[in-house]
Amino acid sequence: MIATYTVTRIIANDIRSAVKDRAIVTLDADEATPALLAGTPVIVVGVPSISEDTGCAYRLEWETAVIGAPVGDQAAAWQTLDDLLTLIDPVIEWDSVRPITWQGAQTASAPAYLITHSSIEYKGDPRS
Repeated sequence: MIATYTVTRIIANDIRSAVKDRAIVTLDADEATPALLAGTPVIVVGVPSISEDTGCAYRLEWETAVIGAPVGDQAAAWQTLDDLLTLIDPVIEWDSVRPITWQGAQTASAPAYLITHSSIEYKGDPRS
């Protein structure tokens, strides 16, 4: 069984536990704008790609956006990014982290990082 949604929810919950109330963690990018407008940083865990299939296992790769806030204060938002990356670091092992500018509906641009991370999952056992 391939269980990309289940595994993604597990990763989002791990990130949520790590950042506690410091950011909203969601699988839905549409939830970012209201939180950012309210001054709350957001972490959006995207739908993973499947890049390998060995028969009994498959490799998933995510692009997770870590978006700083408050939107109107670039320096404070950037510091928030550093704080969130520090909290996330023990939870996921990232392949790369690159800076992006998040453009959400009705928001000014916000500094953000796009984290690429991956894992090997076994078919039939989505982390039990």
